[in-house]
Amino acid sequence: MRLTNDELRGEVALVKKTDSVRPVLVADSGELTLWNVTARAGDLFGMTMYRVVWSKYFGYWSYDWLPPSFYRLKLWLAGRPLQSSYVVELQAEPWAQNGSLDKMSIEEQNKSMDLVRLRKNLDYAKRVGAPRVYLWGGEWWAWLLKNGHNEIPDFVAGLNSQN
Repeated sequence: MRLTNDELRGEVALVKKTDSVRPVLVADSGELTLWNVTARAGDLFGMTMYRVVWSKYFGYWSYDWLPPSFYRLKLWLAGRPLQSSYVVELQAEPWAQNGSLDKMSIEEQNKSMDLVRLRKNLDYAKRVGAPRVYLWGGEWWAWLLKNGHNEIPDFVAGLNSQN
């Protein structure tokens, strides 16, 4: 569901009326929208960052050609400072063609996410410069562990100790 600009502003106003203490975060697609309204609608802004996706027209599609400055430029154009903008979904799981990872072989999953790709995504997000980056993929990491693929869950478990 896509909200109109007025509906979005109304939703944010309702949240602020209900809870005037905590900041409101509004998120939007990192690659597919301009953020001209969403980036200014809340106190904080969250962007998604998916680096490899799948399309029925193109197959697997990589956004590796986008420089990190692309996100900073979009924030600048939208009037939102980087310091109050977060990556709320950094791709840390495969892109499921049919919406279900459990029906994909590990070889197919590796086409859009493996440890090399995860490291590359983390490095890219760091170069964007947002003060916080949240990974998207916890359910998949649990599935990997359950199915004897420990490499990525072990890596992710060690991330907090590196900071």
